[in-house]
Amino acid sequence: MAEFYFHFKFVHLLSAVVFLGNLIVSAMWKLQADRTGQPAVAAFAARLVARTDKIFTAPAAFLVLMTGGMLPTAGGYGFGGQGWIHAGATAFVVSGLIWLIVLIPIQRKQLAMAEAFGESSEIPADYQALTKRWAKWGGIATLLPIVALALMVYRPWISAG
Repeated sequence: MAEFYFHFKFVHLLSAVVFLGNLIVSAMWKLQADRTGQPAVAAFAARLVARTDKIFTAPAAFLVLMTGGMLPTAGGYGFGGQGWIHAGATAFVVSGLIWLIVLIPIQRKQLAMAEAFGESSEIPADYQALTKRWAKWGGIATLLPIVALALMVYRPWISAG
């Protein structure tokens, strides 16, 4: 397994870049689209965010988890005594739970609402309220993988027990 360490590490880092990049860019793009107040723009953004989550975010998250689970063994240092690995993985998993429990349901609801905008001249207040909730929880869910990234890079001493 040690001979695959750098291959796993490359896929892990590339996946982390794609994952975080898509989270940040999609959030910025969606929030700016919603701020225009134009239903057609918000609907387009909602569709694209859903699509890029399927194409980029979900596969990248899967690869981050898979390769992240392989790296300690392939690197020969294992999981024992590596508190930074446990803390980083916990931050990543909590972020994923926020996405599954809060953010994805909001996105699905907003997408359904956006598809119903039709020729409406303004974005409804309940859609905007969901956008605020999505932004708050999305900020937290994006910050957590950044914390995980910092833990993986700096590897601070954190007790694993």
